[in-house]
Amino acid sequence: MMAYSVFIICAYKDLDIATDLSHRLEEVGIKAFLSVKDIDVGLPVDAKTDLRALHNSDEVIVLLTHHSLNSQQITFEIGTAFGRHKPITLILVGVDVNELPPIVRELPSIRYAVINDYIAELGKRAKSKELVRS
Repeated sequence: MMAYSVFIICAYKDLDIATDLSHRLEEVGIKAFLSVKDIDVGLPVDAKTDLRALHNSDEVIVLLTHHSLNSQQITFEIGTAFGRHKPITLILVGVDVNELPPIVRELPSIRYAVINDYIAELGKRAKSKELVRS
């Protein structure tokens, strides 16, 4: 049986937060794939792997901080997820909804301070979807 999976979009400078989130998701049985993009850092990125992971994911989480608010790459990945009809949730860390680009402002968002409630809810969704798959 395939595990419920989440594709996490974040900036390289937010890798510590994203890694913490990934571990928390895995603790409740959710497979997490980190897509770390920051063009300025020049990390080698396998775009095919990222697109495959995005395509195979059940949901997408976008970690938004001041490091990622104006990232064209992150905006591109959000657009790709939207185009693939993936549920998208924005996780806000140190930013307010009013600071978000207009194109993403209407997407569901939560503050990192209440991430435990969100993870519990996501875990329940994962369990119910896995029951349907089996």
